[in-house]
Amino acid sequence: MSQTVITKITAAFKYPAGKPIMKALKPGDDLKLVREPTNAFDPNAIKVMGFTPAAENEEVDLVQLGYVPAPVAAQLKHAKFTSCKKSGAAWDEITIEIA
Repeated sequence: MSQTVITKITAAFKYPAGKPIMKALKPGDDLKLVREPTNAFDPNAIKVMGFTPAAENEEVDLVQLGYVPAPVAAQLKHAKFTSCKKSGAAWDEITIEIA
């Protein structure tokens, strides 16, 4: 049974390389979640990554946009992510699907 979690990206202002990506995101755009167990502040940390727009014959790079909030990351500690997408509401809102 899958579950949906809607949350906001935290610390987005700390990652200036992600600002243009955040501005260009449309509802439904794919994002990537990356666990960061070696994070000095939170071993449950989950980075939210965006894809750089790629021209033809270019590789797509991942850029950090921020983090899943710590309380939500703790709840998702053992969850398997099936998708993460930009939500339709606020600029920093994401939808995470878990198995």
